[in-house]
Amino acid sequence: MNLPATIQATLARAIAAYIRDAKSTDVPAKLRRYGGFRDQALKPHRAKLIGSLEDDDFRNKVIDWLEDSNPLKPDDARLLAIAAKREDGWEEELSASQRPAKKTKTETEKLHGELERERARTAKLKEELRAQREETRSAQRDAKSRITELTLQSRELHASLRSAETQLKAALSDRQRDARAAEKETRSLRREAERAAATKRQADERVAALKREVAELKRTKLALEGKLSDERAKNKGVRKTTQTRSRRAEPRRPLKAPKGLLNDAPQTLSAWLKTDGVRLIVDGYNVGKATTGFPGLELEAMRKRLVDEVAKLARQHAIEATIVFDGADVAPGTRRLRRPGVKIEYSPSDVIADDVIVERVGEAPTGPLVVATNDRELQGRVAALGATVATSDQLLGLFRGR
Repeated sequence: MNLPATIQATLARAIAAYIRDAKSTDVPAKLRRYGGFRDQALKPHRAKLIGSLEDDDFRNKVIDWLEDSNPLKPDDARLLAIAAKREDGWEEELSASQRPAKKTKTETEKLHGELERERARTAKLKEELRAQREETRSAQRDAKSRITELTLQSRELHASLRSAETQLKAALSDRQRDARAAEKETRSLRREAERAAATKRQADERVAALKREVAELKRTKLALEGKLSDERAKNKGVRKTTQTRSRRAEPRRPLKAPKGLLNDAPQTLSAWLKTDGVRLIVDGYNVGKATTGFPGLELEAMRKRLVDEVAKLARQHAIEATIVFDGADVAPGTRRLRRPGVKIEYSPSDVIADDVIVERVGEAPTGPLVVATNDRELQGRVAALGATVATSDQLLGLFRGR
């Protein structure tokens, strides 16, 4: 196949990327070593890598990989797809595929101008956001001050009411002890009682009004806090530093499924694991013993297989992962597994893994956190702490699709 050097380099690089990403069983033994080669080191082996596409079985696996999910750039993926599918005229199409010419100086200057304008708009947005946040904080401070003032007034009115009730009781008690007092004293006491009752009614009405006003202020405060939270989310791209500080005080919120995907789809879990700062906690035996997992293996072999799969996934997405196993199921003297990038925990013999997982979710820093389990009770417990719930089947599906 007589192809331009740039096309050969692109195809060799793309095939090497497939070798790195695919399971070793899906790569011929003679090609596996090229998965660790850098682009420059591939140059002498380009012909061999491109020639591997003559194998129909290998070519079909590459096509499946391209149609599923891959880390290639769009242009690299397009060229590899042409070479793998081999539709009519594919050689001419490959030969005609060249990199676009470099941008002229004028185009570069235009891009720089657009970049400067975008920076100016970003700075303006930051300033507007800063002013709006200060205005919101001022409103919150005023609302808190007003609530405090109204609370004090309410307490004073209640004290006055209790004092009036005490005076009334004293007056009535005196009247009972002196039943033979003159009618004039009786009328005076009645008028005093009516005034006290009126005072009580007025106080009750004032207290009810104050309670309504306090409730309205609380609703206003909540609305302002919600508006501030929405503004933070809306302007995420222009205030990363401010958002980082705000997250520490905000509760953890579960991630949402991407548009067009279901919550329990493996592709949804893959998207969640690409979220910045995301952490993954795996309910070890729940995943390993699932019907779609590794139930036919011995416990030790099952643990090793699960740890290996999670370690690969953690490296692929550059995330922190923790696997928790029930310590009661680990025989004394069993060698504890260790893998770079994956924390492996065993619950104490008198504690179930579920409780350890809930404890780890509660201790984790505020940020996106995914827990993989089919256990409904555990799902409810971690969801109450703001964790994103993925099923064991989702995680296993992600292993198989890798």
